[in-house]
Amino acid sequence: MATEEIELSTGSANQGVRYTVSRNAGASKFAGKEVYTARVVADTAALGEVADAMVAHGCPYAKSYIVAVLTDMANVMGDLLRQGRAVNLGGLVTLRPSIKGTFEGEDGCFSSGTNRLTVSASVGVKLRGVTSGVATIKQGGVTLPALERIVNVVDGSENTLCSEGQFIVVGNRLTWDDEQPDEGFFLVLQGVKTKCTVIVPDAKGKRPVLRTSQAMTPGDEPEVWFYTRINGGLFQVRYEAQLTCVVPPEEP
Repeated sequence: MATEEIELSTGSANQGVRYTVSRNAGASKFAGKEVYTARVVADTAALGEVADAMVAHGCPYAKSYIVAVLTDMANVMGDLLRQGRAVNLGGLVTLRPSIKGTFEGEDGCFSSGTNRLTVSASVGVKLRGVTSGVATIKQGGVTLPALERIVNVVDGSENTLCSEGQFIVVGNRLTWDDEQPDEGFFLVLQGVKTKCTVIVPDAKGKRPVLRTSQAMTPGDEPEVWFYTRINGGLFQVRYEAQLTCVVPPEEP
């Protein structure tokens, strides 16, 4: 969503929920007046970081054991969701299958051409008020990078990736310090975040070519996130379209 950013002062707190405020073009048009909304600036804690935090908080199990259990839990949750069941994780979050798209009347049936099965989530009671009363930090307004298209290098198709394959990201302001371990493009699959390697850089930040070292199975649906620092703050942008792992075409 395109926004026009406004400048904000920066708070003095070192920790808390960071945010920017910008003019919301869509809401302003709908309301017939200027509407400004907040966007939380937050990076994503991958599975390994969650395990590290659990160990730091006194969990008696090793990081490798925690990662193995949580990975297996994700696989079991996937099996339950594919059975059409909702999954409640002890009051933390409830996941449930849902169907996107419209139907031609009450007698309409699911069609892969117009409908899509997805997973929706709702926050549970144990997390619903967890941010109440925490510090908030205003940050200066910024123009965020834009991830417009992802193209599979092997066959030129959009929104597909191959296991350990190369891909092109088309967008704007895609510049970062690759020497920083927390900046760049990351592929996230089942909670595991893997940094992508730059194959062909683009100083203009429009079409970098990257490679993922993540092994994937055809049908997997990874996410691609971009992290970069702007005005001293670490910002993240997610590629919004659904990606699918495919089998690379056979060479003639």
